[in-house]
Amino acid sequence: MIELDIYNQDGQKVDAIEIDEAALGGVVDKDLLRQAVLMYEANRRSARATTKTRAEVRASGRKPFRQKGTGRARRGTTVAPHHVGGGVAHGPRPRSFYYRLPKKMRRAALRSALLDALQTSTFVLDEIKLDAPKTRRIAEMLEALDVGTPCLIADSDPEEALVKSVRNLPHAAVKPMRDINARDLLAARTLVVTRPALEQAVERLAVERSTQHG
Repeated sequence: MIELDIYNQDGQKVDAIEIDEAALGGVVDKDLLRQAVLMYEANRRSARATTKTRAEVRASGRKPFRQKGTGRARRGTTVAPHHVGGGVAHGPRPRSFYYRLPKKMRRAALRSALLDALQTSTFVLDEIKLDAPKTRRIAEMLEALDVGTPCLIADSDPEEALVKSVRNLPHAAVKPMRDINARDLLAARTLVVTRPALEQAVERLAVERSTQHG
């Protein structure tokens, strides 16, 4: 069992919670995490670099100079790749690196990433309530908890005030717990999560795990 302290927004301990490691797979599957991170990183790539081939270069089809008598190499076009202003041979072209791992693998990777976060660097809050957007209030909360950066703040349904407050912090991000993937958890040095969001995530992943082996 993993025992975690629960804090309020002032950094004071108010309760504790126990998480069953078995509900999250029991062990961290590093090989699976690597596959998941490679997939998410590949899907974030924007391969838009492009060059023109000789067929796309705009130029006259006229022969530059006569075939013989100039002492120069024969030349029939101005768009050949070995000439200045010509097309590019084997240059970069727009492409997609997108691919998907099976759903069961993505879910298993999320379980491992969450288990790793709970074992290493997770702060659980009873709740996060703000009357109005206030970046200083969130910064003070993170400082009181001694949260390392970068950090990921997760809630069941983040309020607009929280989203607006966090977006001005350079090394912090906020997301609904249901939208977080394995890469998000591994990219963040610290996870700050509310108790309801954590309990819902563990319950959801545990149900999926039992369903897969049932």
